[in-house]
Amino acid sequence: MREKDVTNVQDSSPSPAGEGGRRGAPAGWGKRPRHVSPSIVKILRKNLTPQEAKLWVRLKELKQQGLHFRKQVPIKNYVVDFACLSRKLLIEIDGEQHGFESNAAHDRIRDTELSDLGYSVLRFWNHEIDREIESVLDTILRDALDREPHPSNASRSTPSPTGEGGE
Repeated sequence: MREKDVTNVQDSSPSPAGEGGRRGAPAGWGKRPRHVSPSIVKILRKNLTPQEAKLWVRLKELKQQGLHFRKQVPIKNYVVDFACLSRKLLIEIDGEQHGFESNAAHDRIRDTELSDLGYSVLRFWNHEIDREIESVLDTILRDALDREPHPSNASRSTPSPTGEGGE
């Protein structure tokens, strides 16, 4: 199975216009550290497990309820299987390796760190995705709808392309 926890891999992408230097955060936002290489995330997104692929197809259907999920999302030094950022809801699909105590202990630490950031983590076993997908989706939908939208996403407005503040 692939390892999805990545520690302190820095991205040194050039600025968008190629002027050199790293692209900084907008004024007043502070610098957001990147702990996971975008190339690693890209590889993970292209190589979903069968259960991740099956759930991904079904999660996209939840857009009708106003829920937008992303796959293989870097958060801190982890890559989570699925995230609905507006509800701060994360979904992890676990294979049999997560049943071993050492991996289960690691998962508890990871879940605690993500919870400390305000996220709720739902975990499902591979066999639940394979055999009980409707129940899994009901659980995800119920949890997502029970959570209020995160304030930073509640009334998001997109700035104008030129950054001049026009409506």
